Amino acid sequence: MTKHLAICATTFALLVGFSADGQARTLQGYSTANVNVRSGPSVRFPAVRTVSAGSSLTIHGCLVAYKWCDVSAPGVRGWVSGAYIQFVHAARRVYVPAYAARVGIPIVTFNLGSYWQDNYRDYDFYGQRDHWSEHHWEDDGDPPGWRDNWDDDHGGPGPEDSGPGPEHGGPGPEPGGPGDGGGPDHGGGPDHDGGPDHAGPGDGGGPGPGMNSEDGPPPDRD
Repeated sequence: MTKHLAICATTFALLVGFSADGQARTLQGYSTANVNVRSGPSVRFPAVRTVSAGSSLTIHGCLVAYKWCDVSAPGVRGWVSGAYIQFVHAARRVYVPAYAARVGIPIVTFNLGSYWQDNYRDYDFYGQRDHWSEHHWEDDGDPPGWRDNWDDDHGGPGPEDSGPGPEHGGPGPEPGGPGDGGGPDHGGGPDHDGGPDHAGPGDGGGPGPGMNSEDGPPPDRD
């Protein structure tokens, strides 16, 4: 009986943020590295902000397979690779792709027109929405940090002991500053962002690949 009550209590705690009728609300999450919040589910889309490792994120939902998630942080909403988001499950932090299905994180879709209308009307790149509407982001490959063995997290060392693998930031290499390249994050490693620069209000982030210009220690991932 005690065990049953403990399981029920844990389940309730995990599902806080989701309504009883199954309608999605939100779930609290955390970034596992310095990551770019992007205006769409691809490293090709302009970045709107960088959030630091350990930052609190509100998870609104994820694409199929939880490769990209729609999140918000104070003052910003956008998309982050699911490989760099954790949430609390069974009293420990776990990765979204490994455990999202167990707690019912909703599957969502991305509609650029309505999403940008709701969130980015004050950003310079909003004027380029017709161009971006033609971008086939579904063909951009796996997001940064993605790996195919998320089920391995269900046994053995906890997720905190094994971070995401090397990044796959879209088709083909893209230009970057010194230190750009794939590989796991080691807390202060090189910049792994293969996408465009920040594109906040007045920053003028345009379409297409480019160098990431974020400053501050440690450099960010996507």
